Amino acid sequence: MNQAAEIVYVIEDDPHARDSIRALIASMGLRAAVFASAEEFLQQFQESWHGCLVLDMRLPGLSGLDLQQQLTQIHSRLAVVLISGHATVSAAVQAMQNGAVTFIEKPYRNDDLQDAIRTAIDRSRARSQEWRKTEAFKRRLVSLTPRERTVLQDVLADKPNRTIARDLAVSIRTAARLRAAVFEKFEVMSATDLAQLVALEGGSDLLPARNYGGFESSCEPA
Repeated sequence: MNQAAEIVYVIEDDPHARDSIRALIASMGLRAAVFASAEEFLQQFQESWHGCLVLDMRLPGLSGLDLQQQLTQIHSRLAVVLISGHATVSAAVQAMQNGAVTFIEKPYRNDDLQDAIRTAIDRSRARSQEWRKTEAFKRRLVSLTPRERTVLQDVLADKPNRTIARDLAVSIRTAARLRAAVFEKFEVMSATDLAQLVALEGGSDLLPARNYGGFESSCEPA
C-alpha cells in the first residue's frame, strides 16, 4: 500500500480524542484532515474525496449516522469507519447496513483502528477504480454518433450486419464499418465482449432508448 499519498478524514468532537487519532494516523505514514463536526466537514467536502473517513457516531448537530447516510446517498467513495462509546446495537447494525467498513466501540485498541483504516483505504481504492471504469464507459457512450448508438443496440440485440444495414438504410459494408467503430470506441473485440462490458458498467440504464414514432423501446418494431 502506498500510504504516503493517502488522506484519512476524521470527524470527532472531542479534541483530545481527535488529537489522539491524528497522532495514530501520522504513525501509519498517512495524512489526517480533522473536523470537529459533520457540518464543518460538509462545508469543505468534495465529491472527489476518497480514502477513509473515521467518523464518531455521536456528534453535536448532525449525527455521524446521519452523515453516513448522506454520503451513501450520493455514492461517496469514502469508506467509513464508525466509532462510538455510546451506540446501541440497532445503531451499529444500521451503520453496517449503510456500508460502514466496521464499527468500533470506545475505548478501542490502536491496532484495531489501524487495521480498520487500512481496510477502509483498500475498499475505497476498489470503489474508486470501479467509479473510473464507469465514468470511462459513460464518456464512450456519449462519444457515439446517432448511427453508432443504433448499431450498439443492434449489436447487443445480436443482429447481423445485414439487418443493421437494412435498419439504417446503408450498405452492408457501411454497417460493418459502423460496428467496427463501436468496437474500437469501447475497446472490445467482439459482440460478446461488448455485452459483458455493458452489463458490468450499468446495463440498460446507461443505454439510450430507441424511439419509434414517439414510443420508446429497446426492441425492434414489428
